[in-house]
Amino acid sequence: MTPCPPWTRLAAGLFACLWAFAGCAYSIGPGALYAHSSVRVQVADNLDERRTHEFDLTQAVVRQLQAGGVRVNAPDATARLNLTIVGIDEPALVEGRLDVVQVGAVSFRVRLTLTDVATGKLLVTGEHAESASFAQTRGESRDTARQEVFDRLARWAASKLEKDW
Repeated sequence: MTPCPPWTRLAAGLFACLWAFAGCAYSIGPGALYAHSSVRVQVADNLDERRTHEFDLTQAVVRQLQAGGVRVNAPDATARLNLTIVGIDEPALVEGRLDVVQVGAVSFRVRLTLTDVATGKLLVTGEHAESASFAQTRGESRDTARQEVFDRLARWAASKLEKDW
């Protein structure tokens, strides 16, 4: 076996270094998942007569986006996210003494629009409903079911900002 000339070993080492530093264009963080790294989130509008749910929904969406690394309500935001609670349904399935709901469900229907701040162009629009049931015997309440619904709706809203693969 003949030894390799020194320049081939040097070329192979240089190629290996360049290959290692070139990477494969994979990135992590908000740039990897979301099309917008900064978003303005308005307080949700509520078309239902039951009030204050718009604040809880907005807070859940903001938490979900921030957990994914998106900056919320920064001055240089590139998109605006608007949510509207279209309908709320909270049927009681079983009531106990003093009309305390023992088993029930919570359902919210939400409309979403995502708009480009610079151009005013509508980027995404959609409507989605989520529901959750609760039972007092399992230690659940209407409030825990409502929070579960808000968390699911927040994940859905955040998914609308994700990049197309």
